[in-house]
Amino acid sequence: LMHRRIWRARDIEALAAIRREVPGIVGALLESGSGFAPISAIVSGINDAIARRVIALTFEDAPLPAELDWCWLTFGSEARMEQTLATDQDNGLVFAGRVDEQAARELLLPLARRVNEALDQLGYPLCPGNIMAGNPELCLSIDEWSQRFRGWIDQGTPEHLLNATIFF
Repeated sequence: LMHRRIWRARDIEALAAIRREVPGIVGALLESGSGFAPISAIVSGINDAIARRVIALTFEDAPLPAELDWCWLTFGSEARMEQTLATDQDNGLVFAGRVDEQAARELLLPLARRVNEALDQLGYPLCPGNIMAGNPELCLSIDEWSQRFRGWIDQGTPEHLLNATIFF
């Protein structure tokens, strides 16, 4: 039922009202004796549905060329389905198609920033490390992402290992 309400939400205010219900749901689950794993999976599922709706609302009327394919990426605790009530954003964008990489970024970055800002308004704070799709370093083509991952694996510095724990 909640996921259906999320998908039918037409604006950020409607999503904010739904988001305010989550602490009560978590409280009820704790009182019933539920453990961390099922609670974090439920919270992650709700957060994921809200993020998907924000993305859909932001991108639905965007003037993007048909030859530009893109996908929103989630990293960290959301990707692992291990979120709690207090979680920040860890996301990125990957794109492909017959569009110049820089031109694609110029089209996608303003939309990604709008998503990041809307998620922040909904209680998902901006990532202090700037691991967000609105960061040009995380709005990359498939080839650019592939090169970045290969570099982390090949070089294996402590910073690269940290990145691997977030991104992989």
